[in-house]
Amino acid sequence: MANTRSAMKRIKQNDKRRLRNRAARSSIRSAMKSARTAAAEKSAQSKEVVLEAIRVLDRAVGTDQDKKFVLVLKPDSTVDYRPVQLGRLVDGLRVVSSGLKPGEQIVINGLQRVRPGMKVTPKVAEMTADSAALAAR
Repeated sequence: MANTRSAMKRIKQNDKRRLRNRAARSSIRSAMKSARTAAAEKSAQSKEVVLEAIRVLDRAVGTDQDKKFVLVLKPDSTVDYRPVQLGRLVDGLRVVSSGLKPGEQIVINGLQRVRPGMKVTPKVAEMTADSAALAAR
């Protein structure tokens, strides 16, 4: 009789452990599923943000030791130095995280010949991705 009671007690304890383990696995699975869903939503949101972001040609970005910059055209046709924070490359164009406002015109050709404060005669050019950058992908 004592053996039967101890056997029944062990079975109940094992059942409780199994239930706890099953509940723990279930909660881990649901947490992982939630994390995957959140990651997918974040990815979709980041794609939308990238589409709305300011993007420039890589050749329009200059390097000043450890800083990246672009030369912005002011309304009086003078060039202004503007430090920028860059993001990833999307469709051959570099995402600018900060430092530029939408609609600002930048120098994309002749960056080495132009200096801040210089008066220039701008020519409007299309901001299309370099074929070399697209081929490298």
